[in-house]
Amino acid sequence: MTAGLSLVFVLSLLAPARPDEAILREAKLAILDRDWDKAIEECDRLVLLFPQSSLIAQAHFYRARGLEGAGREERAVRAYDGFLRQFPGDGDLQQDARTAQLALARKLVDRGEDAYFRLMKEGLSDSARPVRRFAALQVSLLSDRRHAREAIPVLVEIVRKESSPDLRDRARIALLRLDTRALAEAEEDLARDGLPVVGRRAATAPHARARWITLRIYRSSSRGPDVDLKVPLALGELVYRALDEEPKRKLREEMGIDLENFWDALEKLRDKRILVIRTNRERIEITIE
Repeated sequence: MTAGLSLVFVLSLLAPARPDEAILREAKLAILDRDWDKAIEECDRLVLLFPQSSLIAQAHFYRARGLEGAGREERAVRAYDGFLRQFPGDGDLQQDARTAQLALARKLVDRGEDAYFRLMKEGLSDSARPVRRFAALQVSLLSDRRHAREAIPVLVEIVRKESSPDLRDRARIALLRLDTRALAEAEEDLARDGLPVVGRRAATAPHARARWITLRIYRSSSRGPDVDLKVPLALGELVYRALDEEPKRKLREEMGIDLENFWDALEKLRDKRILVIRTNRERIEITIE
């Protein structure tokens, strides 16, 4: 449900109904109409009137969905938890409930309800791969960086093993925020295995090491750099590929910057300082390493 309504969900609204089916149908229609209170009421009615119905599991799931839609996050988390414990055999709804619960937990943790981080940590070790990877992306978005870094091992797993390019790129961007070194090592592992890595040339050079754009800022009174920031060179291409055509066109036409040729030129450089900016107070160096 968190990713949208399934075809089965929609078709079930059209089928002839038994009394319990009719009630569940009303609950689903209320969810479609975003009438969350009515959805909760209809689910409660089904449970009360037909406690032996084969639809009881769905009633509990959609009741939790109604609480989520109504913005009652903590009650929704508890309702999803009750569903997960009471009906462990319903695979699809179990996965939907788990991912919905994780998304709610992230909101609550960022709101200061740190106790809900336990649910997110459990998600990182879930036996279901989709749940585990969804949990990693949710954890990576937490504003508490100490918590967010808990996702790094699963994010690395996504980069190394996930078949979906979109999901791999989302994990790469998360690692760029959290641990560029872990990202570089994951890309090196892919390169050694001859698998696609970020960037065109890296995919054709299986033994090439990950390379970096390094930004260093030296203050006049400092011996070493006051700022030393390293970003994987290939991540620049990842960001570039994510841009719409309009900003790319503006860069070419209004600023004379053709990023396609820019990345080609950077790939040919190795251990070269490409830009130095000096002011009265500082020196800024940009280097390819």
